[in-house]
Amino acid sequence: MNRNQKGFAHLFLILVLVLITVVGIGYYAYKNGQIKINQPTEKTIEISNLPPTQLPTLTINDLQTLELPTGDIKITNPIGNFEIVVPATYTLTGDVNNFGLIFPSPDSGDPDLPTIPTSIGLKIRKLEQKSLQDQVKEEYSSTKINEGETPNYNDIKSITLGGVNGFSYPCPFLVQQECIFLPLDEAKFLFVLITNYSDENRGGYGKEIDQILSTFKFLD
Repeated sequence: MNRNQKGFAHLFLILVLVLITVVGIGYYAYKNGQIKINQPTEKTIEISNLPPTQLPTLTINDLQTLELPTGDIKITNPIGNFEIVVPATYTLTGDVNNFGLIFPSPDSGDPDLPTIPTSIGLKIRKLEQKSLQDQVKEEYSSTKINEGETPNYNDIKSITLGGVNGFSYPCPFLVQQECIFLPLDEAKFLFVLITNYSDENRGGYGKEIDQILSTFKFLD
């Protein structure tokens, strides 16, 4: 073997060793959770309280999130044509047609109590009745009848959210909940479900919910 052949062999051996080392480190990091591979079908994004330079604009099935100078996260829904602002420590889950904002669960200190997170769900739904008011009455009465109760339509209140008039009524299921109906167009409406779990050991999120809803607005 001449000098050129020896030099090539040494170079080839070094490249092989480097490749083995890189692959080995990568595999070890992946097995120990230091490297995470995002699946293309994943629909949950944990919004971390990262510095602005580390938190890019995120897109989840056309649902866009962007960190504001205040550190909060602005969520824009181009399908429903609305936006809402939430703290960076909350969790965004779902997609453009049906997504939720999950609040950090308070620790009650009692392991026997169930963990029911407070949340705000926003779902774009098809209008199945002649009008939004008819839709609200139909769903309200069906819920009451299924619970063995007599519907009291005085429970249905007018509400203005994001400059748009809609309807709301209490719709508790195990915990305190409120159902809100807002018109989108002649064929669709936005259904907002607010779940606020609180008891003597849990403070609840009444003020936080009001603050987040105050940022909700439809885009021009």
